[in-house]
Amino acid sequence: MSSPIPAVAYYRMSTDRQEASIPAQREAVRAYAARNALAIVREYTDEGISGDATEKRLGFQRMLHDATERRDFHAVLCWDMDRFGRFDPLDAGYWIKPLRDAGIRLETVAQGRIDWNDFAGRIVYAVQQEGKHAFLRDMSRNTTRGMLAKAKAGFWLGGPAPYGYRLDSGKLVIVDAAAEIVRWLFRAYARGSASLGDLARQLNERGVAGPGGGMWYKTTVHKILCRPCYCGDTVWNRRHDGKYHEVKGGEISPTLGRGSRTRKVNAEAEWIVVRDTHAPLVERETFATVQRCLRERQGLKTPCGAAFVFTGLVYCMQCGSPMHGCTNVQHKRDKKGSILEKRHYHYRRYICGRYNAFGSAGCSCNTIPEQHLLNAVVKRVQQDFLSPDNLTLLRAEMARQIEAERPAAVPVKRLRARLAELSRQIERGAERMLAAPEDLTDTLAATMRCWQQERDEVQAQLQASEKPCTAAKAEPTKKIIDRAIACLWALRERLNTADPGKAREVVRQSVSRVECWFDHVPYGKTRKRSVLNRGMIHLRPDVLVSRDVTRARPLTIV
Repeated sequence: MSSPIPAVAYYRMSTDRQEASIPAQREAVRAYAARNALAIVREYTDEGISGDATEKRLGFQRMLHDATERRDFHAVLCWDMDRFGRFDPLDAGYWIKPLRDAGIRLETVAQGRIDWNDFAGRIVYAVQQEGKHAFLRDMSRNTTRGMLAKAKAGFWLGGPAPYGYRLDSGKLVIVDAAAEIVRWLFRAYARGSASLGDLARQLNERGVAGPGGGMWYKTTVHKILCRPCYCGDTVWNRRHDGKYHEVKGGEISPTLGRGSRTRKVNAEAEWIVVRDTHAPLVERETFATVQRCLRERQGLKTPCGAAFVFTGLVYCMQCGSPMHGCTNVQHKRDKKGSILEKRHYHYRRYICGRYNAFGSAGCSCNTIPEQHLLNAVVKRVQQDFLSPDNLTLLRAEMARQIEAERPAAVPVKRLRARLAELSRQIERGAERMLAAPEDLTDTLAATMRCWQQERDEVQAQLQASEKPCTAAKAEPTKKIIDRAIACLWALRERLNTADPGKAREVVRQSVSRVECWFDHVPYGKTRKRSVLNRGMIHLRPDVLVSRDVTRARPLTIV
């Protein structure tokens, strides 16, 4: 009796409501294997994935890999051909060829053995697969038609209910507590007194849970303020991710080409808008005002991180978060606190990033002026590079680099000897050309031209070596080093006047991290103010001169 043929089983279901569930497929496949002398060595499963989304079918991908790498089975068993895949004829060859090259065949409970090596078998398989694939396209069109009809009837099709509502039979119903938060957000932003970040911080400080149960972010607030559903309208088809059909001009149309599930944003003209489908949370006038404010304030953003010298380097050690650069405006005031007319100044500072995102619920309002950091870092770098021990090593290294960059001096005696030798070769070559046969004249002439060219080059080098050096080239190495060290002492003034982006590059070459600790002292009757207690500057070991410095602990700012 012959031994059973090794095979693997593949099971797939598109949704949890699939008629042929995974256990039912497994039972039928195992019975088929027992009847046909097939031994199942492994099983592969994909759940909740369409038959034409093969790139996402991890079980199917592992089966292909094992077919080409392990090569320990000769057949793939499925309950039905459409469980193996719903390919169109062009895609089918891409996925089937590795199996056929490995000598593996497909066998299904419903259709029996599929012979990919036989002409008739390939034709039958292609026709059957085209029918399976056509079923997908028909189902896509029917699904899109149903969604379009529901959207026009005012049903919510955008996934979970938006914050402030809940779903009841496909319709939006107000949730009182969350609805008040939405109304407050629209009113506060429409007044123009708070930014998106301010609103998020206030909600976090009040202990209000976000839509997902966590913290509030300014992106969360922006998403709420942009949703037309809060003025009572249902909007569908703002985005499209269908593979085979889409809605254009209110009608269903096929996507161009094969289609893909890449989400794209539709133009506003393609939206399906149904007015007054549910109870609104804000008036239309307030919603329109908020949209106008969002457009007007779109360009009002904090300067980009590259404009701040210590972006990505400074950390608040109360919470461990990086500190962000920001620019503040302070008005000049008189002794009574009144603002003097149109007299103000700007100053740059760093604020705890967690506080900036979540308010006092995240961390304290820890800040430090940029100028204080810059002065401390420059002072620390100068002390390490220009200490007596390191200064000697620094001068030696600079001298080595300067001498290495100078052009190497070629000995004049050697150049003169080579020039004399070339002149003799040219003279002897000229005499030989006169007595040489005509067929060798061209060869000798080419050799002569090479000697003459080399002689001209050597003569030019000799003249350059014998000329006296210019003042710039003759400048002593010690003078160059003294000027460079003087520039290092003036580093603070140079960084203060340099472009922030260039200053940031200079600082990053010597500093890897700056850590700041803060104290909180009373300020007024109920408030507290953060004061820098101490800081640690971590210098990059690869730029320090002395080995003793590289082993030293990070150095204190204040």
